[in-house]
Amino acid sequence: MTISFSSLSAAQQQALLDGPALEPPPNVSSNFDNPSNLNTAGYVVPSIALAITTIFVFIRLYTRFFIVRRARLEDYLILAGYGIYVGTTYAVFRLVTNVGFFVHQWDIRFRDLSEYLYAIHICANLYSVHILVSKAAILLEWLHIFVPGGTRNAFFWACHILLWVNVLFYFSIIIVANLVCFPFALIWDKTLEGTCIDGKVIEVTSAVLNLTSDVIILVLPQRVIWNLQMKMQKKIGFSVIFAIGILAVTAAAFRLSSATDYYHSKDATYVASALILWSLVEMTSLFLILSVPSVPKALQALKKTLVPTKATIASWPRPRIFSDPTRRTTNTGDYREMSDGDITLSQSRPYATTDTLSQSDDGQHGIVRTSEVTSKTERNTEAIKASQFKKIHPWYLLVSTYRLLLHPLRSYPGPVLAKVSDVYSGFYSLKRGLHLKTYEDHQTYGRVIRHGPNKLVFNSATALHDIYLNENISKSLCYQAGNVNPSTTNVFNTIDKRVHRLKRKLVGQIVTERSIRAFEPILSEQVDIFVKQLAVSYHAEPDVPVNMSERSKYLGLDISGYLGFGYALNLQTSHIHRYLVRAMMIGSWRLNMYMQFPALRKLKLEILFYALALIQGKSFLQTLSKMIQARLAKDKNAEHDLYSFMVDALEAPEEERITASEIWTEGIFFLPAAGDTTSTALSSLFFYLAKNPECQEKVANEVRSAFKTSAEIGGSRLSACSYLRACINEALRMSPPVAGTLWRELLPINGGEPLVVDGHPIPPGTQVGVNTYALHHNPEYFPDPFTYNPDRWFLEEGGARVYDERGSFILINHAAFTPFSHGSRGCAGKALAYAEVSLAIARTLWYFDFKFPSTPQKPQDHPSEFELRDVFTSAHDGPHLIFQPRGEFWREHVD
Repeated sequence: MTISFSSLSAAQQQALLDGPALEPPPNVSSNFDNPSNLNTAGYVVPSIALAITTIFVFIRLYTRFFIVRRARLEDYLILAGYGIYVGTTYAVFRLVTNVGFFVHQWDIRFRDLSEYLYAIHICANLYSVHILVSKAAILLEWLHIFVPGGTRNAFFWACHILLWVNVLFYFSIIIVANLVCFPFALIWDKTLEGTCIDGKVIEVTSAVLNLTSDVIILVLPQRVIWNLQMKMQKKIGFSVIFAIGILAVTAAAFRLSSATDYYHSKDATYVASALILWSLVEMTSLFLILSVPSVPKALQALKKTLVPTKATIASWPRPRIFSDPTRRTTNTGDYREMSDGDITLSQSRPYATTDTLSQSDDGQHGIVRTSEVTSKTERNTEAIKASQFKKIHPWYLLVSTYRLLLHPLRSYPGPVLAKVSDVYSGFYSLKRGLHLKTYEDHQTYGRVIRHGPNKLVFNSATALHDIYLNENISKSLCYQAGNVNPSTTNVFNTIDKRVHRLKRKLVGQIVTERSIRAFEPILSEQVDIFVKQLAVSYHAEPDVPVNMSERSKYLGLDISGYLGFGYALNLQTSHIHRYLVRAMMIGSWRLNMYMQFPALRKLKLEILFYALALIQGKSFLQTLSKMIQARLAKDKNAEHDLYSFMVDALEAPEEERITASEIWTEGIFFLPAAGDTTSTALSSLFFYLAKNPECQEKVANEVRSAFKTSAEIGGSRLSACSYLRACINEALRMSPPVAGTLWRELLPINGGEPLVVDGHPIPPGTQVGVNTYALHHNPEYFPDPFTYNPDRWFLEEGGARVYDERGSFILINHAAFTPFSHGSRGCAGKALAYAEVSLAIARTLWYFDFKFPSTPQKPQDHPSEFELRDVFTSAHDGPHLIFQPRGEFWREHVD
């Protein structure tokens, strides 16, 4: 379907997005809420396939690495292929969960079609890479088994030709599959304008060649096996082992049939499900081809372990027997050099792989078995391996012992693994739950814990001030771990205090309270669009819950687009740029992983994280480039944005001068920083007000009594709504947008007095921090911390007092309240966040009340708390709310 989406009106765009992705057949109605599907098969089949694959891959690799003790290139290719296979299985599960399996395209909303097409595109790319890797491994394996070194027979050339045809074809397929559309994102986002070639032809072509190569791989070893001079029973046994390829041929045949149906059918989502399923089965079959031949060897080793053989018994120590000093003796599988007194000087085993099978030169005597014993060479090779292991293993043992028993931080409690390695925090940041684990560890080990070999996390307001208000402390070097271009930094990852001060001075101008007041007309316009979209949704489907995380993220990015670049992203009204939400989340997740476990960056393993964001990452950069070009085409003061505040610094005195690239680097950081923080705060506030109707009623009454119309809401009168501010603070406390630990360090260049945090002298080189989530849930400062209680922010409610550094008393919870951090490195966008959240929630409450639907909510550890996932910023979903209009006010947005 070719649609000039941008030429449609907002109402037409919304109608199209909410409509079916394909017109249903005659007498058939679309069913968006409960469509016919085979989701059970979508979960069961991949799960079984993954279990089978994991078992056989384990057997194969265990045999090669621990029994034969000699890995080859194909073993590493298998390992890489398994990683790709797991990624494909994850993509299938995500597809089934988010859209469905074997769902007709007319039962999917047009807005959800991009999710399906994107998943298909990812699966197709992963499949092609997997086939390339796996078939290369199979053919290399065949060459090692059936072709002796130096031989150039027909089998050799057949394998090599097929190997290179496979590599070149699938390498080309991967390139072409990612160039079928321009712009690139048009492959899955059909609201974009551009051109595409028919990508379905690629699937059919791939399926044809794949079936052909599977048949050749099946037949190749059979010809050699049936020419062996051995008993028929053994021939059959070998033939059956290598005939496992029949499964791959069968799966490839069904895949070709599905690809043909996919080519001819308009119901792409339904037919593509079968294509994905058979692709997964074929990938599983290739692992079986590679792994099944290793099973007899593994069983033989298991039998030796459980039941001693005669050879094993013969090798057990015997009474000393004198013999000729020059005598050589052998036993089964062992070759020993003997000297005076029968003292064994060396013992080794011949390589298992030096036994090769090949066809005789005359072609009449079947297979020639050649065995070569290279006892001395193998002994030296294994000695080298053992020597390398002995060098590495004691090193890790030594380092671990030092970190546990001799390290300056040895006396601080914490998980043992965290004391030894950053793997601990890296693992939980990968799970996006490090903030929760830190809170749990504080409950277990106390207010000061060791959360890495050189990391201490504190859980007190005193530590918060000692660390973040200390001008001698800098951001930790880990902030640069995620920097893609180390030569260019922004206000977030700059370590040098002088450079940071300059950048902060320039960037901070755009988010001061004065600047936000000047920006308020655009802010007000975007919030009105936010409310209008709620009204349109209610008008169309009043009983359908609205995902407030989605709406809040669209609002946040639209506002940050204007404030950063003076650019209209229009996420609230258009589908075109909504992929930015996911792309930015993945980027933040990668950053958090590298910050918590910097060794990942040193090992160049970022490909593991870029794999998830590769496609969207390119589109993200393309969109940023488009925004920059659009801004450069305008006068420098044409917009009230970051560029207009920073452009004069291009010609400032040398010590304050910046480059154009630095302006755009700050803009790139500003876009997600401003959008993510406010969207998390707004989403969580919607959650807590829906969860606590009495609080929603109080804040609604406060807003509705302070203003006569929606247009009046804003400015200083809105800032004076104290209960609204208390509700925002309590939401920020329970669900802080940056819930993790912001690491700080006393760098050698800072000099000064030794660092003391909460009475603890801190050794040089130690990273220190306070975990925001843990501190915000510390009952010492916030009694009953998992209860949403805005009243705790009012002094007259009995809050405990503490005095600040100027001698003025404040609430004790204020001293521990740090959603935007503290000091010169704190978030500069605090004023923007409060202004945006206050205005959005106030105008929403002017028109609507809201509540949770009657359907059960997703279970979680703390049902009363809005669930965040730590990706440095926060990933979140929901709440899904039902809106109820207040009188007829809402109709002004739809009439």
